[in-house]
Amino acid sequence: MQVRRIRQEAVLIRLAREFFETQLLGIISLGETTIAEAALEKKIPGRRQLPREVLEIDFPPYRLVVKSSNEAPPLGEVELEINGAGTGKGTLDTATWVTLGKIIRAGPRPLKRQFERKPDNEYDG
Repeated sequence: MQVRRIRQEAVLIRLAREFFETQLLGIISLGETTIAEAALEKKIPGRRQLPREVLEIDFPPYRLVVKSSNEAPPLGEVELEINGAGTGKGTLDTATWVTLGKIIRAGPRPLKRQFERKPDNEYDG
């Protein structure tokens, strides 16, 4: 029997997607945010350099940092920043997500990411 591992990044994205769909419905969607690429862990001689299990989601003026249980034992952690200042922080559980949703709904409206559309004659091809 082959055991397949679920990547932590996929789990963190799934948690973030559920947060946006339940707590921020009608305010902003996950597709309107920018998800930063995970930084690499320190290189250990003789081992692969793996990405850290941290998800950083930007939707100005907010920034959401989600850490897996390997990064912030035992349950993982989520932190909300507004304009670079830490506002809310807690474990990866429903109560924390609800609290962060209330903070965002009561605060300034997030800026939606603007997509640039190229004129039809500028497409590569």
